[in-house]
Amino acid sequence: MAWYKGNLHMHSYWTDGHDFPEMIADWFKTQGYDFIAFTEHDRHQSGDKWVSQDPARGSGRSMAEGGLLEKYVARFGDAWVERREGETSEVRVKPLAEYRHLVEEAGRFLVITGEEVTTKWGNVDDWSQTHWINVFNTKEAVAPQHDPHSSAGAMQATLAAAQQMGAASGSEVLVFLNHPNFGWNATAEDIAAVTGLRHIEIYTALNMCSTFGDDLHGPVERLWDVALTLRLTRGDAVIFGLATDDCHAYTHHFEFGDTALPGRAWICVRADELATEPILGAINRGDYYCSSGVILDEVEITSDAIALRIQPQEGVGYVTRFIGTPRGVDLSSTPVCDASGREVRTTGAYSDQIGQVLHETTELNPTYNCTGNELYVRAVVTSTRPHPNPTGPGDFEKAWTQPAQPCDPHPWSPS
Repeated sequence: MAWYKGNLHMHSYWTDGHDFPEMIADWFKTQGYDFIAFTEHDRHQSGDKWVSQDPARGSGRSMAEGGLLEKYVARFGDAWVERREGETSEVRVKPLAEYRHLVEEAGRFLVITGEEVTTKWGNVDDWSQTHWINVFNTKEAVAPQHDPHSSAGAMQATLAAAQQMGAASGSEVLVFLNHPNFGWNATAEDIAAVTGLRHIEIYTALNMCSTFGDDLHGPVERLWDVALTLRLTRGDAVIFGLATDDCHAYTHHFEFGDTALPGRAWICVRADELATEPILGAINRGDYYCSSGVILDEVEITSDAIALRIQPQEGVGYVTRFIGTPRGVDLSSTPVCDASGREVRTTGAYSDQIGQVLHETTELNPTYNCTGNELYVRAVVTSTRPHPNPTGPGDFEKAWTQPAQPCDPHPWSPS
């Protein structure tokens, strides 16, 4: 078994990203990543795609910004770059099937097929009634989904469509909810209601996704704790967390500024082979951790304990907090209201016992031994080094483990 580093949320000229996919893949490979997946909006990287060099006729972003076309030619050669002239000069964007051989390397670098599915509910014109869900390893792209009645129904529809494709092809399929705080599109209650949804982004390194919340909306980690508590209290499956870049830009010349750049967050997956099925299978089992800079040499999660080994960096300190919720916690909540007293559609206000800090330590080999009275326990390691490209104020480099589910030494049963 080995650790493999990867990013599972990114865009190219195929949709609203700002570079050629070969260039993006090459960047991640040279930066020491083991795998990536492009998640273009509602499509795979297949078919015919040309991008105008004129921003007024294309996506509104000029290839001259950052010298992207020149860099593309310099890296892959003039013979590889296809151009045509008409009303404007255009460059062909290569499908994954055509460029895969240039970047993939057995045992060294892998590109997984992915997609970001637009999932709407209620009023299709209401931006806040849209979810964005990543789907991986389906033979065809999942079409945009819509449920007229509920957020959970819309998410369930996307999940079902992906699972049906996976079952038909016998493929390992991964599905996760992206940036629930972008447009405040998903609450913890929404997430908990989709029982088959096993993964959500808990750290999206794109500042407009509001990972840390605001005065009326909790940080995504709070949503995770509340959703975990609601889910596990009723005996449903655990929810795993992911950290991703959601990068759209690969230079500093872009409408999102520096916040859409790559290399800000990733996951490290423990698998026996660098191949699509083993990697996705390990993620589906929760055998990975998330990072925005902290490296864990070892992660052991059992029903009895969480044990970590932090890779120390010179001059950097670490605080590990073990976070969880006790069994029997009060699940009542109150609505959140704005300054005018109007109720806001957001995660309710719950007990502080949900997602409380159970233990804190500065050790490099921190361990938490479960008592059995916790619904779950997860670890967050925070370094003393500020993130070099922060997602929000006070953002330090971190690592997150998946939740452990302790065995209950005193199981409840009806009399």
